[in-house]
Amino acid sequence: MPSLSQEHYQWVDAMSDLAWSVAVIRGRSAAEVVRTYGGDPLQPQRMTYAEANDWRNQHFNEAGLLLVNQLDQATVVIEPNGWASSIAELARRLSAHDAHFMSVYWSPSAYQVCEAKDGRVTALFDPIYVEPDEPEPRDGERYPAWLKRDEFLADIRIRSSCMTLLEAQTGVRVERWWLEQQLTVFEVPDPDELLAGIARVRLP
Repeated sequence: MPSLSQEHYQWVDAMSDLAWSVAVIRGRSAAEVVRTYGGDPLQPQRMTYAEANDWRNQHFNEAGLLLVNQLDQATVVIEPNGWASSIAELARRLSAHDAHFMSVYWSPSAYQVCEAKDGRVTALFDPIYVEPDEPEPRDGERYPAWLKRDEFLADIRIRSSCMTLLEAQTGVRVERWWLEQQLTVFEVPDPDELLAGIARVRLP
């Protein structure tokens, strides 16, 4: 039976065409976060999620967008059809100097959970491949101590499981109504362009 938090996220399970990443960063200002993704915090726009997603699909091979929601103790970054938040190197940078970073990402072809603390990646894994009888992660992944290996067994609810995990580890609840209001938006470069030449970009 899903938890109360997981029940809250049934809307992501119902949105079959939803492809995104959601990151929660503590210990960094919104301006620092935007700059780390390669954006200019002095060039904000305002869009709803649907507007940003349409823009992203029209400029898919050119640039991405960050929808930024600044809360009291954390910055939430939503990337429509984007995956920069799933990259280990960005997690390291955004968590440096005692900060905390955590993200979930999914598309029709992949899922990923990423966490970093104080510049070190502490979690990096695709929940699809987490099995109770497989104690070791796949090559290039890292399991955190808090991972319960039976959390993702019900594939039909894997998206809400990811969001529940994000909330449990960050204390931030992502609300559906955020997608319906205009948020502050920043254009950012393709992460492969931003991180070109950096070793171990996607490895923990």
